[in-house]
Amino acid sequence: MSAARGFVVIASVVLFSRRAAPQEGPGQPPVAPAQIQANAKTGSGNFFGRLLNAYLDDWKGTANEPEAKYRGFPPPESNPPFPWDSWPYGGSPTIGVEDASEGPLMKAIYGEPFGDAIKRSRIKVYGWVNVGYNASTSHGNYANAPAAYYQLPNSIQLDQVTLYIDRRPDTVQTDHFDWGFRLTNLYGLDYRFTTAKGVFSDQLLKNNQKYGYDPVMAYTWAKGGDNLYACANSVNDGNYGYNNLQAYYLTWYHKFSESWFTATEAWYMYERNVPDVTNTAALETNANGAFCNPGQTKCFAPEWAIVNYVEKKLSKSDYLTLRNEYFDDIKGQRTGTKTRYSEHLLGWGHWFGSTILVRPELRYERSYDNPAYAGGTKNDQLIFAADVILKY
Repeated sequence: MSAARGFVVIASVVLFSRRAAPQEGPGQPPVAPAQIQANAKTGSGNFFGRLLNAYLDDWKGTANEPEAKYRGFPPPESNPPFPWDSWPYGGSPTIGVEDASEGPLMKAIYGEPFGDAIKRSRIKVYGWVNVGYNASTSHGNYANAPAAYYQLPNSIQLDQVTLYIDRRPDTVQTDHFDWGFRLTNLYGLDYRFTTAKGVFSDQLLKNNQKYGYDPVMAYTWAKGGDNLYACANSVNDGNYGYNNLQAYYLTWYHKFSESWFTATEAWYMYERNVPDVTNTAALETNANGAFCNPGQTKCFAPEWAIVNYVEKKLSKSDYLTLRNEYFDDIKGQRTGTKTRYSEHLLGWGHWFGSTILVRPELRYERSYDNPAYAGGTKNDQLIFAADVILKY
């Protein structure tokens, strides 16, 4: 694996008018700027003793977590049982909500002699380890494809080890400029779905390594019980190249009650001048060709999909997921098979405290026009999968 020699650095400056007074949420006291509590220690002893105590307090439910302040609407959901409390929105921090989270790693760091200075800086280091397993009706190397993420059937994989270093801007206050940054790093099988050509891409495009490193990012932003947003994920000439998809999304979140919500997303993607699958000399490594019309050596290759999630909160520690998706790979360029697909999933999430999440799921997929599974020999696929996430 090629050595990782850098990070992706994102800096954001958030501007607020002094005239925009914070709005208190229901039952909220007037919002003041976040106060830094000095000498916050998790237990006593050395670093590893405090780290262990932080996990034990979390699993026993005795951890003393500060409640985040907010202005405007309160977060629509709770974390746990859901993986987030505000509707996910790519590319932005949660505006108007205090970053009050303290993971086990930071609680241990705060107990060091320099801990108070780190806490005042609001710079945090955190992440998770995600290990998964699946049992599939498909067999062979990467035979679960085009199903994403658990492509290796009947095996245990290291999906993700992430490391975040960030400082989130204080968007609750309105009396001064604030700034933030995030450095996000990922190692594991899932680098195969985040790699950009030219950024450590030899791991995948030349060596096809099972595990690899990629600098990646994720942000969230939301407001209220409904959220509708449109996103142009990438905009350029759209000419054929490794993962040079032009992608457009429309996402709607809706909260039905305190325990039910739904999320629906539709997207449209394309590449231009994609070589026909028979034009092998023009194909790039790991970049599929298209099933063009007879006589064409290149063509326009679009695809579209719509997916819906229904989420049910069962308890403070448990939730159910029902997912249904329809996908049309019109020219077969995205998945390597020209066909329509449907996918149906039932999943359960259970938290141990707020640091361990277990997620078993059962998923059925079908390709309607051509066989797409088990190396192009089957029209359907049934997978039982489970993963465990440990946050730090």
